[in-house]
Parts: sequence; structure tokens; C-alpha cells
Amino acid sequence: MLLAWRLLARFAFRPWAAAPLGLFDDLVSGQPLGSAVLMWSLAFVGIDMLEQRLAFRDYWQDWLIASGLIAACILGGRFIAVPVGAHVDTVLIAQIVVTMLCFPLAARIVAFIQNKRGGE
Repeated sequence: MLLAWRLLARFAFRPWAAAPLGLFDDLVSGQPLGSAVLMWSLAFVGIDMLEQRLAFRDYWQDWLIASGLIAACILGGRFIAVPVGAHVDTVLIAQIVVTMLCFPLAARIVAFIQNKRGGE
């Protein structure tokens, strides 16, 4: 949802918002403290860099950007939290695929909320 808000409603969250939301994610998910803070902050920086390069984006590019960032955040969290020898790759691949497929639903929810409140 955070990536959908950032990609579709640019000014809904400030760039620094990724840090406290990542901290909340760390506290709720049980990941090592600071891992989601780092991953989501890097994701926001990556989106900012892409916005400077791409003047216009369409739905498919947003989905591709979100999918890449989702995979990077989940895999980055895996290498921070779990020993490399652990056999969690099948579960992580399933989680990445399901999350990528849920992005259009998140984008629709964000677009609906933005239309209701008269957003940009």
C-alpha cells in the first residue's frame, strides 16, 4: 500500500515518512529493528530517482516499478533477518508473487480514495 500511495499520489507522503512507517513495520513484523526502515527508505529514494528520469509513467510502468521494489525489499529483509543457509526461498518467492499480484488492488484503492477526496 505504501508503494501504491507513493507512486499514484505523489504528495500524500513526505519522503521522510518511510522511516517511521518502516519502524512500525519492524515492530509489528518482528524483523530486526531498522531493516524495514532501511528498505522502505531506499525504496522511496529509488522512486524519487525514477521520477526524475521518467517524465511520464503509465499503469504498467508503475506496476513494474512496484514489483521490483517489492521483490528488493522482501529479499533484502530476508538477507538481514534470516541466515543464508535457511530454506525459506520457496515461501519468499510465493510471497513476492502474491504481493506483486495484489498491487493492482492496492492501486485501485488508492485511486478511489484520491478521487473521493479530490486529489491531484
